[in-house]
Amino acid sequence: MSDPFRSERLIYRAVITPDDDAFFLTVQQDPLAFRNASGQILKPQNKQSTVAFVKLVAEEALLGVIIALPAAEPETTSVPIGILHLDAPSAGHSHHRRSSLGIDIIRERQGQGIGVSCFQQNESAIRLYRRLGFQQEGVTRDYLWSDGRWWDEIQFGMLESEWKEMEGKRA
Repeated sequence: MSDPFRSERLIYRAVITPDDDAFFLTVQQDPLAFRNASGQILKPQNKQSTVAFVKLVAEEALLGVIIALPAAEPETTSVPIGILHLDAPSAGHSHHRRSSLGIDIIRERQGQGIGVSCFQQNESAIRLYRRLGFQQEGVTRDYLWSDGRWWDEIQFGMLESEWKEMEGKRA
């Protein structure tokens, strides 16, 4: 069996606290990334405001990992470039078999093919989800107020049958 926590170019590793706290803060302090990933009002992030996000990814998510580039040398450590978390449905909704996916990639690594719902303003996420085979299932109009205007939230989904068909074509 191949390593499920490795791809051709990336490693998906566990969150290590407090070692990764500074990386989480770096991700959270990028205003564009924060705006694209969160429906919260845009506000400066600090160590205290990042603690809840670290806890979500490290302890509460169904799957929470650091996305990293492999180490250049065997003695060195991998280089974190992003965060991925698969979140469980809210209490009482697990029978619907739905979850949500969050992906945060540091700015200098965005647009390199690394990388579900997203906000209308996050055009790169929309392109990514479509390329991965997700279908647009709905729109919540005027969901997010940002940059002096309203933005829609676009919901994407993939049925189990679509996933199996896509995987069958790869085999």
